[in-house]
Amino acid sequence: MGFVMKKSFILMMVAMSSLFFLACEEEAVPVPLPPMPPQAPAEDVAEIPPAPEPVAAAPQPPSPPPPSMPPPPSLPPPPPPPSQAPPKMAMALNEDAGQLKSGRYTIQVGVVPDESAAKGLVKKMAANGIKAYYVDVSNPDKLYGLYYRVRVGFFNSKFAAEDFAKSRLEPIGYKWWVDLSRNDTVGNSVAAAPSAKPASPSSADSELEEAKRAYKEIAKEATKAK
Repeated sequence: MGFVMKKSFILMMVAMSSLFFLACEEEAVPVPLPPMPPQAPAEDVAEIPPAPEPVAAAPQPPSPPPPSMPPPPSLPPPPPPPSQAPPKMAMALNEDAGQLKSGRYTIQVGVVPDESAAKGLVKKMAANGIKAYYVDVSNPDKLYGLYYRVRVGFFNSKFAAEDFAKSRLEPIGYKWWVDLSRNDTVGNSVAAAPSAKPASPSSADSELEEAKRAYKEIAKEATKAK
């Protein structure tokens, strides 16, 4: 009996639900939609005008150049520096510094009693790039007899001869003195004169010994040159 009552109750609930659903459908009223506006024909659409082209700006006139400034006044040239030596002295130092074919001055480097020794000394000078020559002379200086002077020439001034001797002769060990080239063959004529007073034996012996020593030294240098 209880099962029958539950079944009857479920059927009754279903029937009531159906009635309620049908009542809701009858009360719903459709709402009409608003009418659509009419569309304009395609040929009546207004065309959008193109954008105007940009107008070029007017050229500006060139700006005037700045006023030119006058150039600065030119300064006078500086005075030349003072020379280290007087003009005549400087000219003499630079005049004919090398050897010449002829000139007023010459340099003596030795005097020997033997011609072969003189030739050897001239040859040794030539090996060092120095032009030398020898001349025979009677009674040179304090010597007696025939001797040979070995000299280096020529120069137009005494300063040029001294400069050459200091730069070329002293570095290779030669003693020197400057003389006039016209004195190449000038000897001591007074010592050779018959009326001249003979030298004392002691003085003559000492001078002879000195001449021998000088000859041995020059002969030794000439032998080395060979």
